[in-house]
Amino acid sequence: NSDMGIFYTEFLMVLYELKDDLFTDLTTIDDFLWWLSENLEILEEIEEEISSELFILRREDDLRDYLAKNIKIVDPSLTVLNEGKKYNTPDAGEIDILCKDDKGNFIVIETKRHREDDKVVGQTLRYMGWVIKNKAHGDKNIVKGIIIQQVPHEKLKYALIACENVSIKYFDINVKISDTPFSS
Repeated sequence: NSDMGIFYTEFLMVLYELKDDLFTDLTTIDDFLWWLSENLEILEEIEEEISSELFILRREDDLRDYLAKNIKIVDPSLTVLNEGKKYNTPDAGEIDILCKDDKGNFIVIETKRHREDDKVVGQTLRYMGWVIKNKAHGDKNIVKGIIIQQVPHEKLKYALIACENVSIKYFDINVKISDTPFSS
């Protein structure tokens, strides 16, 4: 069984490299491998969650750019200001997407790639405050905020109960694979 011998030799070489790279001993590596074998199901779930998230969007800017180019999927009445670029305010930071709706309301959109807690509400309100002062001539009623993220967070839901002019939307990206072309 020379194939098994070659496999075993190569496997040992990998273990020795791991030992040296991790500054540990073979017993610790053996313990870790045993733990891996016992927890394989959990690790597969974690790997699936991580790999799907990494595949979907590498950066928050990817989500922002996509939504700015396809703003009608957020709300058909929206028009993006500033040609889809981040709206740079001198003293409040960069608004991810600043829009106007067909009624003339300003809409501040804050995108988050990950699950965010209630801190994003403060950030969105800061941008909305800047728009109220500098674009809406002090009229609080014509400025609204939308937070767009992938996964809900309980703290965020509670914070939004008290913010009538801020709402949340969730995004999901689906990928389909086929042996034949999809109809357009």
